[in-house]
Amino acid sequence: MVGVPGASLSNLNPPSLAAVCFGLAQCGLGLLLCGLLRRLTGQPTGPVPSLSGRASDAARERATAGQFCWAVVAVLNLSAMTVFLWHQTSMIATTVFWLGFGQRRPGLHTAPEDPFWVAFRLAWIPVFACVLALFWLAFKDVEKSARRHPKAFRTPPENSSDVTR
Repeated sequence: MVGVPGASLSNLNPPSLAAVCFGLAQCGLGLLLCGLLRRLTGQPTGPVPSLSGRASDAARERATAGQFCWAVVAVLNLSAMTVFLWHQTSMIATTVFWLGFGQRRPGLHTAPEDPFWVAFRLAWIPVFACVLALFWLAFKDVEKSARRHPKAFRTPPENSSDVTR
């Protein structure tokens, strides 16, 4: 569904019916999986197990797989906006960095001409993830500050005459 450099036809400019159908299919798949994902990541209903107490008590009070999945999703969700905003930037930064060396890297700067391109492209994903982790480290505190002090990041103008159109 994404355009390829040099292709005579693009699905995105202007948007084609294929791109619209693909988006609707993704929405439908999400709705079909919604119930299963809710059951898998069920929010814990009881108290959170503590480390204090006897070993036999800890074994009885272990978190279920669903509670563990919910905890992982909850922790990752704290940085969802940072990851969303910076994932494309990390990919572009990686691409531009390697362009600076003057050689075209397979899977990064080349068109998908053979089956090996997919393997090369998949090999770049950990690199993108590492760069994204650097962006996350750099901006996670800004995101936390915005949650703690929302008014500091939303300062409206003193009066309406200060706003230019």
